[in-house]
Amino acid sequence: MTSNFSVVIPTMWLSNKTPCLLTELDNSSLINEIILIDNNPEKITCNISKFKKVNHVKNKNNIFVNPSWNLGVQLCKNTNIIITNDDLCIENIDRVLREILNHDYDLIGLDYKNLNKNSEVSVKNKIGSMEKGFGCFFYIKKEKYIIIDNEIKIWYGDLILHNLIKNKGIISFNRIDIELSKTVKNTTNLTNILTKDKHVYETKYKN
Repeated sequence: MTSNFSVVIPTMWLSNKTPCLLTELDNSSLINEIILIDNNPEKITCNISKFKKVNHVKNKNNIFVNPSWNLGVQLCKNTNIIITNDDLCIENIDRVLREILNHDYDLIGLDYKNLNKNSEVSVKNKIGSMEKGFGCFFYIKKEKYIIIDNEIKIWYGDLILHNLIKNKGIISFNRIDIELSKTVKNTTNLTNILTKDKHVYETKYKN
């Protein structure tokens, strides 16, 4: 099996999981590029040069999560894309990626409720509303990615993709160590940003 995944990671370097994540991804036999969208390059916590697959995109200002996704996907060379938080670390990422390749979904999000509950990697059909954590780690085919309005900075990006892409699944696996939402919780003017995010989402996307 050839290396055919690109990975997009927005980061502010606020989580201690980021170096672990980069190491695991860089060692993967199925990943040949990691697009690191660095929104806080003055706070880098590890030596980026040691990672041979990282394309380090340094932004002068924080462009936030959803615009980082848009930029990262635009830069990806591969059809198969993983978009992940920087605040998790996964053991044996290749096992997860191989299971994704065994299915023909356009979008596969994380089953956050079932983390660490068993030793299997499982992908199943996704129906119903989107649960918390779906967008912490997700797979998407590049041609199916929907550009998210850049005015929506933090929230709703995964919900937009979830609602607009019909052929989707959900993945559960163990061996994941996650520090959920540490970056968001440390964002300046968070309430104002989320209020604007909600307004733009409801105006442009909500039926």
